[in-house]
Amino acid sequence: MSYAARVLRHCALVAVVAACGDNLAGTPVTLVSGDATLELAGDRSSLTFARGGATLLAFDADTFQAGSVDDLDAGDSFDPYWLFVDSPPAPPNGLAWHHGSSFELVSASDSEVVVAVDALRVTFQPAVVPGGFDAVLTSTAARTAYLRLGPDASASESFYGLGEWADSIEHRGKLRPMQMELDQTSESMDDENHVPVPLLVGTNGWGLFVASKRPGSFGVATESDTRIDVTFGTGADSPDGLAFHLFAAESPLDVFASYYAVAGEPGLPAPWALGPLLWRDEDANQAQVLDDINQIRTRHLATSGV
Repeated sequence: MSYAARVLRHCALVAVVAACGDNLAGTPVTLVSGDATLELAGDRSSLTFARGGATLLAFDADTFQAGSVDDLDAGDSFDPYWLFVDSPPAPPNGLAWHHGSSFELVSASDSEVVVAVDALRVTFQPAVVPGGFDAVLTSTAARTAYLRLGPDASASESFYGLGEWADSIEHRGKLRPMQMELDQTSESMDDENHVPVPLLVGTNGWGLFVASKRPGSFGVATESDTRIDVTFGTGADSPDGLAFHLFAAESPLDVFASYYAVAGEPGLPAPWALGPLLWRDEDANQAQVLDDINQIRTRHLATSGV
């Protein structure tokens, strides 16, 4: 179906949905943003994020989840990374995941589509920069501590982004925390995620950015060849929901223009950061550090930082 036909069909549905609720079950509903679309299936089982008719991500109803616990004030960190590691520690008391098997269309217009599933509600709006969607996932479950989404991508594509990692720039099969985590098998006692960024980019031309400073994790095709498991420990901030953004572009590199429109343009580093740096794995004492600096200055070495 052409872009114009999708727009006309969607506009024809707007007034009926607003007046009658989800009495249009059996009829797909489409939200349009530039050449990107978000379509709610007629049987309400899935949401499809596409560009130019090509599917980028598919969301089944049961992949939007809320995790509730017995007590939000028990002192737990709600760091979701530890829920998914090998031999995980005991989860917070009473952890239960809430999800459903189908969506309910709450409302639709040319500027917003709202769907509900079990205790969750997801609101989608066209992005300011056409070609993507802004979304918020909220939960009405009591004592919600985690919010989770799990779209399916192509089994054959590769995944990039998520900040700076030392082991691999491609993330398929990796569990990536969005905060520093202790790794006692590493000499430096950390997992080397120096600059975690909650933006995942697929080589088919899409991006998924979670706008949250709370602890989170991306399970990138760890449970299956297609599933992207994104979980954030929202804790006491759960009533505010979890904001996320879907970007579509002709190529993966083009995704970043939409990301910068949301997160801001990167700033230039200070001039000293672009010069040679002196590094020691270990310093014997303060005197050694000062001697290094003195030697650099007296020998006029081209070094801009220690």
